[in-house]
Formats: sequence, structure tokens, C-alpha cells
Amino acid sequence: MSRIARLTAPLLAALVPFGAIAADPPAPAAGKHPYYQHALADLHAARWNIENRAAGARATAEEQAAVKQIDQVIIDIKRAAIEDSKALQDRPTGAAQDRHGNLHHAYDLLKQAHSEIAREEDDPQARGLRDTAIHHLDEAMQGTQRAIEAVQKSR
Repeated sequence: MSRIARLTAPLLAALVPFGAIAADPPAPAAGKHPYYQHALADLHAARWNIENRAAGARATAEEQAAVKQIDQVIIDIKRAAIEDSKALQDRPTGAAQDRHGNLHHAYDLLKQAHSEIAREEDDPQARGLRDTAIHHLDEAMQGTQRAIEAVQKSR
């Protein structure tokens, strides 16, 4: 065996385990949480629909309460996503309808967001934040429903 081969053989043997490690596929990077992403878009759209009513109508106490709860849900979802190492991006919202239609549309979006957020969560830390978000979302849905009922009574 040549002198170079004798000197490099132990070095190569020591490097083989590192080569095996390098050959393993990389761990999955923190990606997007599609359900939180969809819920976030629905929440922004619902908020927009509650705040943008026809003829510049003033927001009722129920509508203001619903928007406040929606804002809290958005914060909770973003925190849960951060705990779960998921990236989120805000999305633009939709077009205006009449006041009654906006509230119904907002309620439908909130229900949709509820089903997206309530999915199984494997991270215990994020699970607690998700449950808090669901609580705030339930409050937003109740406030929106009360606003719908108030509009119906005023007709």
C-alpha cells in the first residue's frame, strides 16, 4: 500500500459517517399552514364585510364587538402559526355588498374560518392558541348574528 493511501485511509474512514449524514434529505423546512392561511383570508374578508356597509351606515355595538373579536382571532392565529413554525401571509378582501348582504357574507366567512381553524393540531403549544382563537371566533360569530338580527328588526 502506498504511503499516501495509508495516510488517507483513516481520514476517509472518519469522513464516511459525515458523508452519510450529508446524503440524507434535509429536514422539511417550516412551511405554510394552509388551513390557517385560508382562515386568515376569511377573517380579513369577514372583517371587511362588517366594516363596509352600504350608504356609510354607522357600525352597531354588535358589529364593533364582532370586529374586535375577529381582530383577536387574527392575532391568535398568527401566534399559533408562529408557535407551529408556519408562515402566514395576509390576503386581500372582496367587494362590497349591501349592508344586510355584507353581514350574512361575513357570518359565512366566519363559519368557514371556524372549520379551518378547528382542524387537528399536532403541536400542543399551538393547540392552546388555536382553542383560544376558536373561542374568540365563536364570540365574533355571535356578535355578527346579533347584528344580522338587529338589521332584520329595523326593516
